[in-house]
Amino acid sequence: GEGAPPAAWGRPALLWKDPSEPIISDPFILTVPADLPPGTYAIHIGLYNPDTGARLLVTGSNGRSVGDSLPLTTLEIMLP
Repeated sequence: GEGAPPAAWGRPALLWKDPSEPIISDPFILTVPADLPPGTYAIHIGLYNPDTGARLLVTGSNGRSVGDSLPLTTLEIMLP
């Protein structure tokens, strides 16, 4: 899906020093299509290079790439 810039998009990640500082994102509303079939959907989070739009790779604790996003949560869509 399409990404959104961090709340402080003009501030490079190298300057993110205080883990308690909420700089990644402001709250937002996720809108799903009304005709989305029931099921469980994975929500992922990732970062990208603002100059190129390329997604950044995520490195696991073993030093290997685990893809370009991390699972954040799931969303369950049920029949009304």
